[in-house]
Amino acid sequence: MEPLFRSIDLQEGLDQDGVVTVPLLNADELQAVRDFYYTVNPDGVVPQLREGIHMTIWCSDPDYKAHIREELQRLLQPAMQRLFHDCRLVTPVFIVKVPGQQTTFPIHQDWSVVDETRHTALNVWVPLHDVDERNGGLWAVPGSHRLGNHIRGPGHLFPNLRSIESAVRPRMRAAGGQAGTATVFYHRVIHGSPPNLSEAPRVALACSILPRDVPLHIYFQRDAESPLRVYHPPDDFIYGFENVRDQTALRPPEGEPVASLPPYVPRPIVAADVDLCIGNDLRPVATNG
Repeated sequence: MEPLFRSIDLQEGLDQDGVVTVPLLNADELQAVRDFYYTVNPDGVVPQLREGIHMTIWCSDPDYKAHIREELQRLLQPAMQRLFHDCRLVTPVFIVKVPGQQTTFPIHQDWSVVDETRHTALNVWVPLHDVDERNGGLWAVPGSHRLGNHIRGPGHLFPNLRSIESAVRPRMRAAGGQAGTATVFYHRVIHGSPPNLSEAPRVALACSILPRDVPLHIYFQRDAESPLRVYHPPDDFIYGFENVRDQTALRPPEGEPVASLPPYVPRPIVAADVDLCIGNDLRPVATNG
């Protein structure tokens, strides 16, 4: 599969642990993103919180979402080009946690957005101010990219990790921390975040990095009896849902599927998988630069 990092050392660290932390935004770039955040969210007040959490794509206003997508792509492009090669930036968003015990983001794996048996895609998570476990910084489980469940999506296809939460928790590591530093990880890495127990909102940006010419590869299966369908939608398709968290399990991306396959039954991930694929390596998330 194609490496995306320009740095061989970073790519090797990513291949080993599934997650690395590296400086990304310089001071001017970081300030420009902060200024933009407060331009679209005056006084830092964000719309449409769910359990005290805001994410751009969870909002129903298409103009609000499109403006953020377009401007973040412009602001982030120079930094992404320094770190990655032959790539494109997809689905940039702000993610905000207001203060409150209810703002835990449970452990999860993100959808697969490419055919992971053939191609690479990465998550990039960048706080706009220093974060730690008190104010809702990111958790990640090094090695969990080896679990091998490459077909993930909404609803029926979303991995159920409840049965392994107790096995995973001792292996979770704080990632990142400093403003402008990127935590880069495979979409299948188990991650989440603790509640924001500080007195101020925790603000981060996130996006995906894909090979320049590899299409989005989105799986959709309505229920256990329905066929597994594969879609290659435009990069901005996710912004088109008015209620992305509820609608994506019931409504596929627009357009015709590129493949229709027999119903897929996700294999449950159990504690033995954690022991086999992740082991008991308790190293922190690797920091570079």
